[in-house]
Amino acid sequence: MSPKEALKKYFGFSTFRKNQLEIIDSILAGNNILAVLPTGAGKSLCYQIPSLVSENFSIIISPLIALMKDQVDSLNKEELIAGFVNSSMDFREYEDVMNKISYGKLKILFVSPERLENRDFANRIKDLSPQYLFVDEAHCISEWGHNFRPSYRKIKNFAEFISVKHISAFTATATPEVRDDIIKQLNFKRPKIFVKGFERDNLHLNVIKTTKKKNTTLALIKQFKAPVIIYTSSRKSSEEITEYLNMHKIICNYYHAGLKSEIRIKIQDDFQNDRLKIIAATNAFGMGIDKKDIRLIIHYNTPNSIENYYQEIGRAGRDGKNSFAFLLYEKDDMNIHNYFLLNANPDKKLIQDVYNAVCDYGKVAVGSLNNDDIFINSTFIISCIKRKLNNGLLHSVLRTLEASGYLRTISKYHQNTTVKINFTTEKLKLFIKKSLNFSIKELLLFLVRKYGNTIFTKQIDVDFTEILKELNFSLNVIKENFEILNDLGVLTYKQNDSGEYITLSTQRVIADRLQIDYKKINSSYLVGQQKIEKMIGFVFTNECRFKFILSYFGEDANDYSCGICDVCKQGQYFSDSNSDYVKELILSLVNEQNDVLSESELKNILKGESKNLKYTKMNYYGSCINFSEVELQNVISFLYASKLLNKPETVNQKIIITDKGINNLPLHNKNKLEQYDPIKYDDSLDLYSSLKEIRRNTAKRYLQKPSLICPEEILKEISVKKPKDRNELLMIKGFTKRMFHKIGTDFIDEIINFKKNDGRKIKFSPGIKETYRLIKEGYSLNAISKIRKLSETVISMHAESIIENEPDIDIKQLLKDEFIKTIYHELSRGFSNLKELKERLPNEITYPIIRIAVAKFKTAVSLSSSSKK
Repeated sequence: MSPKEALKKYFGFSTFRKNQLEIIDSILAGNNILAVLPTGAGKSLCYQIPSLVSENFSIIISPLIALMKDQVDSLNKEELIAGFVNSSMDFREYEDVMNKISYGKLKILFVSPERLENRDFANRIKDLSPQYLFVDEAHCISEWGHNFRPSYRKIKNFAEFISVKHISAFTATATPEVRDDIIKQLNFKRPKIFVKGFERDNLHLNVIKTTKKKNTTLALIKQFKAPVIIYTSSRKSSEEITEYLNMHKIICNYYHAGLKSEIRIKIQDDFQNDRLKIIAATNAFGMGIDKKDIRLIIHYNTPNSIENYYQEIGRAGRDGKNSFAFLLYEKDDMNIHNYFLLNANPDKKLIQDVYNAVCDYGKVAVGSLNNDDIFINSTFIISCIKRKLNNGLLHSVLRTLEASGYLRTISKYHQNTTVKINFTTEKLKLFIKKSLNFSIKELLLFLVRKYGNTIFTKQIDVDFTEILKELNFSLNVIKENFEILNDLGVLTYKQNDSGEYITLSTQRVIADRLQIDYKKINSSYLVGQQKIEKMIGFVFTNECRFKFILSYFGEDANDYSCGICDVCKQGQYFSDSNSDYVKELILSLVNEQNDVLSESELKNILKGESKNLKYTKMNYYGSCINFSEVELQNVISFLYASKLLNKPETVNQKIIITDKGINNLPLHNKNKLEQYDPIKYDDSLDLYSSLKEIRRNTAKRYLQKPSLICPEEILKEISVKKPKDRNELLMIKGFTKRMFHKIGTDFIDEIINFKKNDGRKIKFSPGIKETYRLIKEGYSLNAISKIRKLSETVISMHAESIIENEPDIDIKQLLKDEFIKTIYHELSRGFSNLKELKERLPNEITYPIIRIAVAKFKTAVSLSSSSKK
């Protein structure tokens, strides 16, 4: 099969993109390749096509587990040709993939770099003789790259061990220095190097120097089309800009590593599938996104390197249509990057002092070796070293000492986890005999075999590593089983993993004799500092912004000019000077300050240039900082000509909005002169009392005053207006996104129940209320079980009660549609007993699933019968 035939058969394309075929032909000719191709340039095809047309299978090393699965699913749509091996798999899944490789059923095997250290895996791969080894995200192998991963340094040894000769590396971002390091680390002798396609002729790059970032972000979103990604440098910033946008009636959600994985997956899926148009995120977001129509990227904070900046803006406009990127710069942006850089590169004295403090705490004398685990007591360490020490810097010191062979950190597998079986031996035997869960049976039998009668009498330390080795289940399965057995009272399970421990790998030495490459640490700091300085250089450059980027990545750009960045266009970013957004802003501002502002004062407020203190505190202040004087004047002239504003006769005369102008205002700003009508909530006292109770319970949970959760006047307004969904609730003045995250869903659920029952409340216990909230938010049975740390059986009982009280609740997200249809089919044939149904249904349909479906079916039948009477 030729590359072109493979392209058509497996990917449905008739022609290759620019540079792809040249790279593929070079790989097939037996060359070692280093290809630096930007995000969205189709680099994955460059290694997938050679894999598919070769005689044997090929290995692709990739650090992104989520993306790995997506690629395999995509490749296997028409035919089984790809598989993956990573840490998320249990033993059976791993064996299944390895057997398929052995039988020649797969052509592509994606592997996480950590797997290369597994001796069994390496031996089996060696026997199977792969055709090619491809290294994706190859910049991770270089300490000078922006995402160095030590596990990538194992690739060279792995390749030599399995005797694969044809090795190629791919990355989206690599400077000349990083490229040289990749070549060195992979031992390439005469590689073919491709650096292609960094220019993007549809991407308009702009930098705005501003301290009014919220206003500017709002203005940009109003001006440009969605979808939009707003990148921030901290979790706090992503939450703050989200709250600000929601206050201004723009629906946005935030995404960062501090959210639960289930929530992150849902937000990413909502954005990917256009249910969410705007997202504010740290750089944790975007790696697994394949969305071609992103129109606007806003860097709310300046990134720490050109590599990161280019990778993030590269997510815009992959469909070839005009898209925009705005970097909002202020001097303080770089403080956080300098802070992280210092934390990542500890100085010599600190490393020596921490080493001494850890050894002293463990009572280890010079020349001695203590095999006991040593607790990392940060308070003790700080008192010894007599200087400030945050967790990030402490962990950097420990990583340095570990990399140099002086200690090793204790894995969470090994930390103190204790178990005691509460059942008698006879009761336990009966439980095991009746249990339908194979993995639970195996776990209990292992505990009894390993620890005997002792585990029935006291808490016993258990070793997860030993359990994983003995039982072929994943760590998640074992932990979930312990939690289920704990919930059922079969055993008491305590996981004490709050502390951190290390163990010494060598005898204690005098600190100034530690053999550590301090020169390397210093070089790492200097490289990081250079990257930050290059980023500042990009902000203040007077040359074409894309020319700056191309030169940074080593492309010849002497005569290059994109013609569309802010420098090339001399700051004229906006083509539509009569923007609807600017009209709306001006009308709203004049309406609020009617007969107060002159034309020059109006423009100064919008441009953020007014010296009047009271104006600097307005939401409108600086909202048009990105518009030129001419553009603002054009819009004002248009409003005069359209009789929406009365044109002043003199320079100092004040601007007045006309009746026609008031009629053209956005609905929420109309007629500021209307008298405020105090909320009359007497008719909603029942609902008000219910909402007040919810607020009280929430305040307890967050250890805050109820007024901080939701102020009294806002609570009264909610009880009167009875918003039916998120948007309506956020429309209530003063109710913020942050409030919504704490209490919004509970309020909406209570209001919906109140309406459905004509004011009669459905009372659920607090436990069921939380399950109800998660069902309403669209979580699956399995996800709710994990979030709440309750078994699916318990969650199904909650769902049963909820369905009885709210028969029309939607359970399509809770259970798979095919499961519901299959169960309904059996129910319609007259089988209603849970045990009978279980025997007639496929194994993957569990008792909890059946219980929920039966409850829903019964209420549907009951409602149908009632309607016929």
